[in-house]
Amino acid sequence: MLVYLFWHRPSGDADGAIGPAGGQYQRAVAAFHASLADDPPAGFHRSWCVALSGPPWWGSGLPCYLDAYVVADWSALGVLNSAAVGGRRGPSHDAAAALAADGTGGLLAVRRDGRHVTPSVVAFATRPAGRSYGDYGADLLAAAPAGTAVWQRQLTLGPGPEFVLASGAPLARLPGEAMRLAAVPVW
Repeated sequence: MLVYLFWHRPSGDADGAIGPAGGQYQRAVAAFHASLADDPPAGFHRSWCVALSGPPWWGSGLPCYLDAYVVADWSALGVLNSAAVGGRRGPSHDAAAALAADGTGGLLAVRRDGRHVTPSVVAFATRPAGRSYGDYGADLLAAAPAGTAVWQRQLTLGPGPEFVLASGAPLARLPGEAMRLAAVPVW
């Protein structure tokens, strides 16, 4: 399984309010995710979206959104790419995209699924110099609470972390360097 992560921000003209009711941007993003859930393309497992206090490449504290799209494999990613912007999903995608300022994405391999997690925290972990990806990934899996999604970078389309963890529980004891951000569920 693979997960496509997409980091995005509302434009200055969009209401980017974060919270239970959310603003115009948050509602548009949630509507797009709902359209995927209502009519899932082949190989698509699920998606979620959270609001975060920005990733380091956009400056600490700047609000952004993180979408996670879990797919079966590389072929399913291509199907999702086409299906997300076409057919019945096209209007909801276009409405959210029209309100976005910018975005960047990456593709990660699923090391642990975490299929039932609603993230309240997302962590970006960096492998210490001299450690193998396999050993460090095993340490992350052992340290992360049960149910935590653990993903390892495969391909990025801009800046991005080596490992991402999404959890509904605190991530207090991760090995090496890890940046933890509180996540507010959107979808």
